[in-house]
Amino acid sequence: MFPRKLILVATLCALVLACSKKDDPEPEQTPEVILSIEVGTQWANWYWVYATDDNGEVLDIKGCGRGLTELKASTELSKINVTLCRKGDPDSQSNNFTFTTYMGVPVKTTIELPDDPIPTRGNDLGAAIFSIANYVESGDPLLNLSFSTRQQNPSVDRPVEESFENNSLVLAYTLRESPAKVLVTGKRGETPVYFLKTGIKPQDQLDLDYNTDFKPADKILKIDYFGYNAATALGFMNGESNSYFLSSANTDSQNLGYVDGFDRYQTSIFNNNTVNRNNTQYFKEGTPASAITFPLHNLTVTNPGRATFDTLIPSYTYARAEWRYSVGSDVISMTTYGDASTKLKCFDFPAKLTEMYQFLDKLDRSKILFNTMKVYQHVDGFTYADFLDATLRGEKPATTEVFIFDNVY
Repeated sequence: MFPRKLILVATLCALVLACSKKDDPEPEQTPEVILSIEVGTQWANWYWVYATDDNGEVLDIKGCGRGLTELKASTELSKINVTLCRKGDPDSQSNNFTFTTYMGVPVKTTIELPDDPIPTRGNDLGAAIFSIANYVESGDPLLNLSFSTRQQNPSVDRPVEESFENNSLVLAYTLRESPAKVLVTGKRGETPVYFLKTGIKPQDQLDLDYNTDFKPADKILKIDYFGYNAATALGFMNGESNSYFLSSANTDSQNLGYVDGFDRYQTSIFNNNTVNRNNTQYFKEGTPASAITFPLHNLTVTNPGRATFDTLIPSYTYARAEWRYSVGSDVISMTTYGDASTKLKCFDFPAKLTEMYQFLDKLDRSKILFNTMKVYQHVDGFTYADFLDATLRGEKPATTEVFIFDNVY
């Protein structure tokens, strides 16, 4: 009997221990950093950042001061939705908010909001004088001719007309560096032409003939797609952020020109299909664009609610949807990005923001209306993860090529 009693006691003890272990509360998870954001002085205290799950449940929210801000939460999610909320000018009488949401952001991503570089340009060193004979093109020559230098400020550094008589044009162009490389572009008839010279100094006078000194563009791309077109080509040197203007084209002037010798080129073409009213943009960074075939598409948005809407769209890499509230001077923009597998949503405002900003709490949400959708179809292997790195971390690719379709509801 003794061994049986021992077995019975041991069994009862095991059951008691098992029940005790089952009833013990699960240990609480320690919140971990799920997102970091580095903010420069310029943007300190301008932004709120918060992370949510796909149901809109807020995992953490913080205001962004200068330096590092971290969001923490106890979660097993590998990806989260991140929203940057920017409040408008606090001294303004109107209420302006911008909400930008990125869906599917990997946990522990670091976002960077560095200060925008302050554009610098050299001092006014004086002007070089350009005398251009045989200029017989119609229209204002100050608008038809474009002058570019490495340190140009297009809104300020425009040539000043000295005289225009007997098809002879005299212009003064301010230099910000000496010597300077100056590119002058225009069109002779429908042909893009250019004059390029290095070593130009202030007070230099250049006597040019528009027929012989201005050469046809080294490469010409025809912009003759159905509907309305507008295109621009820019050139960059030695990693400089300032561009040299190469050429423009449109429905009435269809030739886009490129000039050899630049390190990289940027091409932007906009096409509006006047039948289905959809827009397509083509953007390429790197080498000059070759013959382009615009994909056919009929981007359509139906049932454009804030939580869900249906689309008929071509294959794409990622998409962007925007909702807007605009009543009087009060404007709210709510934009969401996501990849092709994501159902884009317009998330509601977190309680912390509605407590701080009574305007958001009392807002008639029925007046937040769907505004537009864009889809991005990359042809260069660029992914949504690359887009997040480029947008949130500043890791922009040296080359890219993409079609952008949009539809305004």
